[in-house]
Amino acid sequence: ASIQGHSRGQVYAQVLKTVRHVKEVELLLAEYPPQNVKEYSRAISTFGRLCEVERALSLLHTMRSTGVAPNVYSYGAAISACGKCGQWAEALYLLDMMRAEGIEPNVICLNAVISACAKGKEWQRALLILDEMEAAGVAPTVITFNAAITACA
Repeated sequence: ASIQGHSRGQVYAQVLKTVRHVKEVELLLAEYPPQNVKEYSRAISTFGRLCEVERALSLLHTMRSTGVAPNVYSYGAAISACGKCGQWAEALYLLDMMRAEGIEPNVICLNAVISACAKGKEWQRALLILDEMEAAGVAPTVITFNAAITACA
């Protein structure tokens, strides 16, 4: 389906980028429930931007119950939500969960976990993730090192 020449995905992405209140997201999701992993991931990311971690995690759970399998991007969005809102333990839990499901975290997911640990003053855990990252062959970036330095500050 399209809205004036734009795909549902384009409209969905644009609306989710501009919302500023949880009610707006909830109204959109009620009227146009996510249909695929990309739409779920965008909605999870939006809840994270609004620091609504419980809603983001609930949506991750809903994904599974509707038959849409989470991927590295949906987990990354949920982990970032936890990090932005200072919930480092939940970010670590999600990292373990995605690995248990056979989904290998990418540098973005791992950076988000390190950042979450930094916000939680969990420098040892942040450095442990950095070590795990290097051992797994995931190349750290400037963002990775900045987050690790912040964790140790």
